[in-house]
Amino acid sequence: MPMGQALIFRQKIARNYYDTAWTLSCARGFLVSILMLVLADPVASFLEEPKLRSIIVVLALQPLLIGLNNPRFIDYQKDLMFSKIALVHMGTAVVYGAVSIGMAIVFRNYWAFIVGTLSSAFVQCIWTYVLKPYRPVPTFSKWRELLGFSAWLSASNAVWSMNLNFDKFVIGGLIGTTSVGYYRLGQELSRLPSRELLPALTQALFPGLAKLGRDLPRMRAKALEANAVLAAIILPFGFGFGLVAEETVRIILGEKWLELVPMLSLMAPILALPGMLATLDPLYLARGRTHVNFIIGTVHFFVRTTLVGVGAYFYGFEGAIYGYAGTAAVDFLVRLWSLGKELAVPVYIPLLRSIRSIIAVLIMSGVVLAVDTAFPPCLDPYACGALLAAKVLAGVVTYTVSHMLLWRLAGAPKDSAERKIIEIVRPFIAKFSI
Repeated sequence: MPMGQALIFRQKIARNYYDTAWTLSCARGFLVSILMLVLADPVASFLEEPKLRSIIVVLALQPLLIGLNNPRFIDYQKDLMFSKIALVHMGTAVVYGAVSIGMAIVFRNYWAFIVGTLSSAFVQCIWTYVLKPYRPVPTFSKWRELLGFSAWLSASNAVWSMNLNFDKFVIGGLIGTTSVGYYRLGQELSRLPSRELLPALTQALFPGLAKLGRDLPRMRAKALEANAVLAAIILPFGFGFGLVAEETVRIILGEKWLELVPMLSLMAPILALPGMLATLDPLYLARGRTHVNFIIGTVHFFVRTTLVGVGAYFYGFEGAIYGYAGTAAVDFLVRLWSLGKELAVPVYIPLLRSIRSIIAVLIMSGVVLAVDTAFPPCLDPYACGALLAAKVLAGVVTYTVSHMLLWRLAGAPKDSAERKIIEIVRPFIAKFSI
């Protein structure tokens, strides 16, 4: 949310800044909602899909709900107090998962994810006021100061929003709206591990880095440490989800959606690669270089549109998938180069700091694939459930054990992701231990 990030960047602020941020967020959400309503008919007509109109009209509620969020809730992130933020993230994730999966099992159509998206946005808005009571007052008194920081950030968010949606119009125009449905659902599921984990994992980075000001050595140390922690968590979830794609689709969506399996198996691991470098975004914000994120987003947009469009034109749905995968690979390389440049370190350093996670996830993948070959093909939900449980258990145990062994072999360094994760989870373990 650009207004919230502008509040964090300014550090010391008065009430009228919060009220102005809320007013600007509401205005932006209202305008985006109106724009979606205006475009609903033209988009549906262009793609020759009447059902798309109702989908866009319903989804137009989402930006309005997001704009209404409590502006003071950002104080928890600014002051590095994350228990209530984690509660909101967990609550919205549970609502999204429960509504989407529940409706997908019962109705088995795309409305499950649309209703899940709106439900999570509504719950998030309500929770921000329940956990941080505040009554905002409409005002534009500080709009110049806030827009000075957030203008580039808003432009960047707009570009990244286009990144998430424009390729669907390209696919619809080239190979039909049926393929758009498969592509959108596959994209949403592929992004699920990163989308649900990254906000919770990176929310401390921006305010933490912003407090360091222009102290580049300390900022570099914190960013590389955070990057290693992200890799240790994101990689196993992304690769693991790809390894259990078939069982997940068979159990949750049914056999008619098996065409999604190749996309999920390929995309979930590849999307984890740029996800492990997510420290770049809060780093740009903390250094006030929001224009660079806009430039990267613009390059990403043209690369993605080109690769997906060319792939779909020559090879149909499969070509679009490989174009999407190619875009994620390019995004990873650009982020790796940009992170090295921003921190003034060689480009291989972020990967070197995460080498144990990379090796552990490769070992995990080999073991899970071996488990898959040891079981007969699952043709009913019970067999698929048993295979899914076996693969998840094997993956969790293998990744954890191999990661810790590699850490011990390296001498259990103090400035490591493993030690940081142990410090984070130790209080929770102690709380529930007898």
